[in-house]
Order: sequence, then C-alpha cells, then structure tokens
Amino acid sequence: MVFTCDKPLSELRIHNRMISRITGGLSVCMPTYNFNTKCEMVKLIAKGKGILIEQDDIEKIANYTGDDLRYIYSSLAIINAKMKFAEKLQNQN
Repeated sequence: MVFTCDKPLSELRIHNRMISRITGGLSVCMPTYNFNTKCEMVKLIAKGKGILIEQDDIEKIANYTGDDLRYIYSSLAIINAKMKFAEKLQNQN
C-alpha cells in the first residue's frame, strides 16, 4: 500500500494506532520547490491545459500556492473558467 500526504506524520491529526502502523513502513519527505521550479511547473501545467498566461501571473501563482500542486491546478482552473466565461460574454455581444 502507498499512502501520500502533503504534511509530515507529526502534523497529522490521526489516532496513535494509525501512526504506529504507518511508521512501520518507509516514510519519505518530499523536497520543497524553489520559486523558479514552481514557475516552470505553472507554465507546463498551463500549457498542457491550453491556458495562455502572462509571466507576472505565473509568478503570482508560484509565489502564493506553496508546495502543494493541487493549489497550482486549482488556481489555473479558476483562471481558465474566468477566461472562458469572459469569451462567452464577449461572443454574445
């Protein structure tokens, strides 16, 4: 079995029985990403989803989303939804 989490075991709020079972396996902390790496990740994810995004917006997302990729994906999903909505409104006029 593989369990993944974005926090170390010491920060989880779970029963001690579960922690003792989990610590019996291999626990690996993933490295944090530096700013440039996060910018590249934002660019790649945006490109893969067909989202055109300015460099300053890439930097804002990289700066404020932390190391959790889910926040990068959700930030880009929000931007994409707003862009599509704006295009739809523009096409109606």
